[in-house]
Amino acid sequence: MRAAQNSYKTRPPVEWWDQFGDHIPELRAFAVKILGLTCSSSACERNWSTFNQVHTKRRNRLSAIKLNSLVFIMFNKKLKFRKSRLQKKDDNLIFENVSSDDEWIA
Repeated sequence: MRAAQNSYKTRPPVEWWDQFGDHIPELRAFAVKILGLTCSSSACERNWSTFNQVHTKRRNRLSAIKLNSLVFIMFNKKLKFRKSRLQKKDDNLIFENVSSDDEWIA
């Protein structure tokens, strides 16, 4: 127990849980999974980009609720557009040289 207390400041958290979490295996497994995840700010950056498009000098006096609603709508509009663009790519697949399997359909 003393070793665990002494090393929690010097070891990375994943290593600490891996070595000292034996008596609580469920929490240990959860901690190792969570602490082993890589962090990314790309979704946050996309949201800030949308926020900057909405929050201009002209719209500087918007209330926080209205601003939040506009950012939510614009962000979801972009997601919907991106999804529809991907679906169009799938719809445009060309099926030349594909033989028909009609003979086995009863």
